[in-house]
Amino acid sequence: MPHTKLPTMLLPLALLAAASPLMAQFQVRIRQADEVATLANAGIYTTNGVIGQTTALQVQITYRGSQAVSLDTLSTAGAPQFVTADVPAIPSQLRSNQSITFNVFFRPTSGNRVSADITLAYADISLIDFGRVATGTLSFTLVGTAPSQSLNASLPPDNNFFGVSEGGRIQFPQVLVNSSTSATIVLRNRGSGAGTVNSVSLAGADFQLQGVPILPARIESNEELRFAVRFLPRQREPSTGSLRVAFDNAVINAVLEGSALDSLLSYSLIVGQQTTPLAANGTIALPAVGIGESGTAQIRVQNASRLDAPVNSISVSGAGFTLVDSPTLPLTMPPGASFTFGFAYAPQQLGRVAGRLRVNLDAFDLVTEGQAPRLQFTYRTGDSDVPLLPGGSLLFGSIEVGATARATIQISNTGSAAASIPAIVVTQGGEIFRIATLPPLPLNLDPNGTSQLTVEMRAQNPGTYNGVLTVGSFLFNLNGFVSAQPPPPPLPAYRFEGAGGNQQPRDQVAVGLTLAEAYRQTVTGTLNMIFNPETSGSDPALQFSTGGRQVRFTIAANTTQAVFENNSQQIRLQTGTVAGNIILTPSFATTTGTNLTPDLPTSLTLTVPSGPPQLVDAQLSSSARDSFVLTVTGYSTTRSLRTLNLRFTPSATATLAASEFQINLQSSANAWFSNTGSAAFGGLFVATVPFTLASSRTDDPANLVRALQSIAITAVSERGNSNTINVTPQ
Repeated sequence: MPHTKLPTMLLPLALLAAASPLMAQFQVRIRQADEVATLANAGIYTTNGVIGQTTALQVQITYRGSQAVSLDTLSTAGAPQFVTADVPAIPSQLRSNQSITFNVFFRPTSGNRVSADITLAYADISLIDFGRVATGTLSFTLVGTAPSQSLNASLPPDNNFFGVSEGGRIQFPQVLVNSSTSATIVLRNRGSGAGTVNSVSLAGADFQLQGVPILPARIESNEELRFAVRFLPRQREPSTGSLRVAFDNAVINAVLEGSALDSLLSYSLIVGQQTTPLAANGTIALPAVGIGESGTAQIRVQNASRLDAPVNSISVSGAGFTLVDSPTLPLTMPPGASFTFGFAYAPQQLGRVAGRLRVNLDAFDLVTEGQAPRLQFTYRTGDSDVPLLPGGSLLFGSIEVGATARATIQISNTGSAAASIPAIVVTQGGEIFRIATLPPLPLNLDPNGTSQLTVEMRAQNPGTYNGVLTVGSFLFNLNGFVSAQPPPPPLPAYRFEGAGGNQQPRDQVAVGLTLAEAYRQTVTGTLNMIFNPETSGSDPALQFSTGGRQVRFTIAANTTQAVFENNSQQIRLQTGTVAGNIILTPSFATTTGTNLTPDLPTSLTLTVPSGPPQLVDAQLSSSARDSFVLTVTGYSTTRSLRTLNLRFTPSATATLAASEFQINLQSSANAWFSNTGSAAFGGLFVATVPFTLASSRTDDPANLVRALQSIAITAVSERGNSNTINVTPQ
């Protein structure tokens, strides 16, 4: 019986081993940080790294068989980005539930997907096939991925995307002040694994982030994250900022740059054959025309920017100003395009006439002069001159019975055309009032011409008397009082207080008036100002702080101090900008009109001495890379100029063909100061000089104006050199 059973026991065992070899049982566990994964034989484990950084994997292989296993070899094949380390000595043996542990380090060099195979060769000594050891292999695959992230931007008008590397620039297109443009920012991941955007930050007052998601944010492979950076300039000066984006393994800092324009449009004034550049929000001085006549001018509008410029409105306001040949609106001007429109002006009043022109939000003040005769009247009683307005009264004051009072009337033509007065006559009160001296009639007065006549008052009886004097079309009331009472006592001596002697131009000085002793009656008076210019012309700015060249005052009874209209014991006056003598002469009277002015009243003379011109301001405007317009403001007390001297200082990276210039202003200054239109400005002047630069060396050939470090400006007249002012182009 035993003999027959032995083959029965061995045959199934041999057949089983030959038909299905037994494999050893292993468990593979991979730990990455706090995560653990279990793999089967031929399993795959994927890890996502960061370019340039090392990711550590801990591999544990545990024998789960019931007996023992012999480890023969452990090999790694594939991408060099995977490196094994700390591998225990092999060959070795593992019994049930024993393990070997080693490390694998993954350091990606790009965003490409890579892999490596780890193979363990073994022999399971517990599986015996007719005395032989069963062998096999355990293998698994490590797959490595990594993100490859980049910063990209697009800007109008083409909106094409471009890459921005560390330190790169994002240059925004020019926009108008207080308007905006935006750059689209795209953070792309072209790698094989997911990446992270840790933070996005921005610096710069004129730049703002828009649409940034909550961070940190994950970007999967071949996906992207978008947001915007808005540029909103508040001023014309160039704006700078920075954008910082922090990825897993890199930080990109980009420079933000932008600039603004006050206007997309440039302007030129065309009058006759002359074309003059205009600055937006400036003043357009138009040639004077006569009352009842009209003048015309044209404005050329050009789009000087690189953007399309809309023109939505053109308007003109002011009495006598009308548009001519205005284009159909709205219209859009491409870069470099231009058009011309005109306007007419017909002054309806004498002297300065103002209007306003608008193109979109750009505004211009329009200034011209209506030319016509303009008669002004003053009368003198004693040594004081009193303005006499049409319809006003010539006051003779109080005289005794039988005495004669005289008033000299001066007629001045301050207009810009000749005046003719056909007749001068006393039309009422001829028995009391009469014309003592009369100029030849008809009286013709050229501009700035003067003439005089004298009117007398004489009565034999006390009382108040009135009459009417007719001068051409002007009527004036004649008023006087005849008293039988003796005149009031003479006024005590008086003195001026405050300013005296030489005074600076464009200054405000204060003067006062004091009696040597108190007077028993209340005294009223007028302080009159006369200006004798050293040269031709005058200065309307020369006046009292209360306005005009007369100011009234009162000296209360039993006091000595004059109190002026401003309720102060001193009155301020402006010295103006023209050299000459300012003569202040008071007149005095009682409250009943009795003249108290001395026969030879004391006057105060303030002298504005002539001197070299003075510069007040200089502005530089540029509309092209190699040209600019220099505008210099100043005054000349002699109302004359010879030259404007300029000294250019280039930057260290630029070379100018010439650095010093002398511009002859004599003919222009003579034309300006001899023009009646300059009378409203005294010694003030504005010189506008266009320049074109030439440079053989510069770090910024796209903008030669920036190659200038400074411009020193000095004006010269026959009195010498002015102060020097500097202007910086940047």
